[in-house]
Amino acid sequence: MFKNFIFSIVCFLIFFSCKKNKTEFNILTQIPHVKQTILKQGATTFKRNYYYNSEGNVIKDSLFKNGIYQGGVFYTYKGDSVFRNTTLLSIGSYPIGYLIDKNNKLATKAFYSNQPNTLTEDTLIYQNGFLITETHSYQVFSPFSVLYKNTDYTYQNENLRTIIESNSTSSDSKRWNYTHVSDTVSTIENLNFGLSWLGKQNTTGIRSECYSISTNPLSISCVNYKYIYDDKKRIISKITLGSDTTNYIYY
Repeated sequence: MFKNFIFSIVCFLIFFSCKKNKTEFNILTQIPHVKQTILKQGATTFKRNYYYNSEGNVIKDSLFKNGIYQGGVFYTYKGDSVFRNTTLLSIGSYPIGYLIDKNNKLATKAFYSNQPNTLTEDTLIYQNGFLITETHSYQVFSPFSVLYKNTDYTYQNENLRTIIESNSTSSDSKRWNYTHVSDTVSTIENLNFGLSWLGKQNTTGIRSECYSISTNPLSISCVNYKYIYDDKKRIISKITLGSDTTNYIYY
């Protein structure tokens, strides 16, 4: 009788321990996932709330301006595709869907909502998980023509160093150069926003970003950044020197 009792207690403890260990694992906390960003621009505050599935992929982010809901971006995952839908009023063109390579789980195509008689898409090429080439093509069928914008990315020590953008309608090329903060880890990359299928970006935080145009190389504009970290070495503030501050809250 006593042995049976002891055996029951041991089984209970093993079961409870296994259950506890199982529930303790949370990808949102094991890999820092951003829960909310707060951007302050003068008297205006923009807040974005991020929501993820059990695999750590983003399923929704919602935007608030001075506390008023502006809309959201919604992601649906089906097979080898990611569908993106938004209710936000925004300037510019954003993908409505991505085709994911089932082997490396990275997006190889991005598709856009098109006007009649056009086909617009991005072709994405990676190296060791880092995006190195992005070709944005416009195929117009009436009359037929193909236009493109090509963007090349280079890295050093797993950090983005240059971006060069060229297009088929101009001889100009645009260039961005980056420097990085040493001895830190960046926690505001694609992975931290549930967008791992868009590739790796940086290991450390960007210190400076300088922009120039090939036809006027002396016209260079730079932006510098400063970071504040918490006791878990996560970025909690990104300060654009002389301008805005973005605060980060994590799960």
